[in-house]
Amino acid sequence: MQIMVYGEAHFHQFQLELMQESHWLGLSKFLTNYIDNEGFRDFWDREKHSFSKEYSAWINDRLTAKES
Repeated sequence: MQIMVYGEAHFHQFQLELMQESHWLGLSKFLTNYIDNEGFRDFWDREKHSFSKEYSAWINDRLTAKES
């Protein structure tokens, strides 16, 4: 949960142009790899309601891309 909350804070900072793209790219790659972990889908199905609509959509896009 802490990693996802940390990711959401940085996601919004980047969306508000308060973070350089180069910093966001590194973190977004880390998050994309993190959601590849076994068990993440179970966590996400339980906890996705705890996050903003925009961040949840971003995570869901990566999960969908992973399944393709």
